[in-house]
Amino acid sequence: MNIAEYSSSTFFSYILMTVVLIVLLALIINYLVKLRVAKSTERYTRINSVLKQSLDMGELTIAYLNLQDNKFYNFHGDHLSPEGEKGLSFEYARSLVHPEDVEAYDRFINSFRSGEKKEDTLEYRYNTVYDVSKAPVWHHITAHAILEYDEAGKPTNVILTMTDQTDEARVRQMGDDMSEKYQQLFENSIIGISFYNAEGYLIDCNKMMREICNFESRYDSAFFDSCIYDLASYPGVTR
Repeated sequence: MNIAEYSSSTFFSYILMTVVLIVLLALIINYLVKLRVAKSTERYTRINSVLKQSLDMGELTIAYLNLQDNKFYNFHGDHLSPEGEKGLSFEYARSLVHPEDVEAYDRFINSFRSGEKKEDTLEYRYNTVYDVSKAPVWHHITAHAILEYDEAGKPTNVILTMTDQTDEARVRQMGDDMSEKYQQLFENSIIGISFYNAEGYLIDCNKMMREICNFESRYDSAFFDSCIYDLASYPGVTR
């Protein structure tokens, strides 16, 4: 083998080794990238699973109103069931809102359509029975909405998170009803009753007590502005 042939063979070997190294390096990089993607995918899958569990535990429904086709779509939960998959028309969804809440509901949605508001909250009652032939079942919904824009800055969707607070509303109503009943018993008792705070000032008194004390009005300032500890007519009352 002459010098020219040896040099050519050596040069070819270098080229072959370089190509092999490049291929090996590419394979290693490809493996590392796939490994990183797999780990990232696994990580995001775990995160999504945790987020979904959190949403399920919180009984949250996430939906959006597409401003182009004017339909609601479910993102999470079943608030728009059974039509959430193919979209629920705004007109039909609006018909499920309690008649007393429709005006506020319209203002709420229209403020996003016009771009007047980017974020807002609304409490309203919603019929969860989709069969109009059946009696409505009203649920108390708290909806928080934000406006989504496209790249050109045009409003595209109204994204809503909705919480069903029917149980809380029912408890509040029971408390209100009970308070009203006790207020009636208090007001109409044949015994004069007064309530004072720790500082000795009158908070409230019933009809009989107002008659006994000759109140000039429902909230007679002569009594409400006087401290019971300072009144000579109540010597036995001390702090």
